[in-house]
Amino acid sequence: MLTSDSFKEFVKVVVSDNYISIPQMEANLKKHIEIIAKEINLGQLSSIYIAPPTPQNPEGVKLFNILYYSPEGFGSEPYEKNYGTGEGGTITLTFNTCGDREWTDEELKELDMLSDFIYILSSKARLTSKVIEMSDVIAKLTSKPQ
Repeated sequence: MLTSDSFKEFVKVVVSDNYISIPQMEANLKKHIEIIAKEINLGQLSSIYIAPPTPQNPEGVKLFNILYYSPEGFGSEPYEKNYGTGEGGTITLTFNTCGDREWTDEELKELDMLSDFIYILSSKARLTSKVIEMSDVIAKLTSKPQ
């Protein structure tokens, strides 16, 4: 998959934006994942992002998103990848095959790589979001009252 034209095109379009939030990154991923969906026999891809409470988000964050759904349906045996975040949260990516077929060991390795790639994109979006939040806090703390 790494050398396929469709994967190269997918990477090019999803890294071209500077995401400032997880929802923005996921919206772009959702828009472009079908470039590679048939190649990896993807029936459905969903994500769950959970972050603990912070001063900026006192209730924490819980986001669920279906990033791709094949019109042909999807199999019932999911393949999940879980990642921890720096603030003590988690990101879970759940893949289902197209139809009732099963992935080969080689295809699962490709899904692992794709998962890592999506996690890196989401990490960048989270960090950018945190920098913006902190910049706003610093600006408020250092602004002089008029």
